[in-house]
Amino acid sequence: MIETNSNVSTDKAFYDQEPVGSGKAHENWMREIEFYFLSYADKLNTELLGTNGAIAELGAGSCGLSVCCSRLPNVKKIYAVDISMHPDAEDD
Repeated sequence: MIETNSNVSTDKAFYDQEPVGSGKAHENWMREIEFYFLSYADKLNTELLGTNGAIAELGAGSCGLSVCCSRLPNVKKIYAVDISMHPDAEDD
């Protein structure tokens, strides 16, 4: 279970527990994202045909989806924004 206190948002607490890290943990985590992404990659690529090829990801820190999208032929530009809460960004 994820523990939180009044100074830490539940969003930050959740993502702080993610096994992103580095090395093997990061490789395994990216494989999970890629496996999920591959289930709709062709549809996304087809939908982008005839557009300016811009996509946006509002994510919580890793932008793993943007990494996967960057490989699609019809993606020309990616806007990736970290929308997770960080202690230094919170009001006192």
